[in-house]
Amino acid sequence: MKPLQLTMRAFGAYAGEQIIDFTLLGDKNFFLIHGPTGSGKTTILDAISFALYGSASGDLRESKNLRSDYAPAEQKTEVEFTFKSGEYIYQVLRSPEQELKKQRGEGTRKVPAAAALFKIL
Repeated sequence: MKPLQLTMRAFGAYAGEQIIDFTLLGDKNFFLIHGPTGSGKTTILDAISFALYGSASGDLRESKNLRSDYAPAEQKTEVEFTFKSGEYIYQVLRSPEQELKKQRGEGTRKVPAAAALFKIL
């Protein structure tokens, strides 16, 4: 599997949308995710693991706790991961169960977890 793009919305430490474009690495098959403590390295790995398997990369984080504490109440938490496997390109879109602000009226509503897999090419 070769990662192509990872998009995180209101996920982990990231309140807004973060896009990581792995295609910038070109044909390199090996790369390093590095940075200072607290910079979000584990969040990137959690997002990939959550997209593929529905759970974070470690035992300490449950999928219902992956929503960013800093995200606005109306922002949906979701991960979109595009990758190549063999000759095909796939895209996974996954979101955990979460409480979001109602679209009309006051209060919140519970949105169930959802997942979709698309074969792009």
